[in-house]
Parts: sequence; structure tokens; C-alpha cells
Amino acid sequence: MNPRLVDLYREQGRLLERIASQRQGVAEQWRPVQRAVRGVDAVSQWLHEAATYLRSHPLVVATAVTALVIFKPRRAWLWGSRGFLVWRRWRRLQRWVSLYGLRL
Repeated sequence: MNPRLVDLYREQGRLLERIASQRQGVAEQWRPVQRAVRGVDAVSQWLHEAATYLRSHPLVVATAVTALVIFKPRRAWLWGSRGFLVWRRWRRLQRWVSLYGLRL
């Protein structure tokens, strides 16, 4: 075999190994960025779902705005948190009832 061709194949092998190690290094360096991007994607998805929910339930938005106008913001926040607590407990009760096959 031609010695020049052998040298070219060896150089190609070295370059391929170097490329593989560089790819691995870049992948390791990008892991924190990937985690951050996943976090941003999750927040973006949550905001999109919240906006979709609010668009499909305008009564919720109107009630919240009305509560802020009628009551002081601190008082509205207090009643809103109480309402949220009641809603969460209602949802938990519904799940519990459906899990055990009971009727309300």
C-alpha cells in the first residue's frame, strides 16, 4: 500500500477521534444551558396554558378585576387565597371520591 495513503488514513483516524472528543466536550459544556432552556420552556408552557385558560374563562378574569376594584388589593388577595384554598380542597375531594367510587 502507498505510504502516503497510510499516513492519510492515520491522520483521518486521529481527526475523527479528536472530533469525537470535542463533541463530547461541547455536549458536557451545554448541559447547564439545556437545563436552563428546559426551565424556560416549562415556564413558557405554563404561561401559555394560563393564558388559554383565562381566554376561555372570561368570568374568572372579570371576577378578579371586580374584586380588586371593590375591595382593597390586600383584602382581595386574602379572599382570593381563601377561594383558592377552597377550590383546591374541592378538587382533592373530587379526586378522592372518584378514586373510591363514591357519589357526591
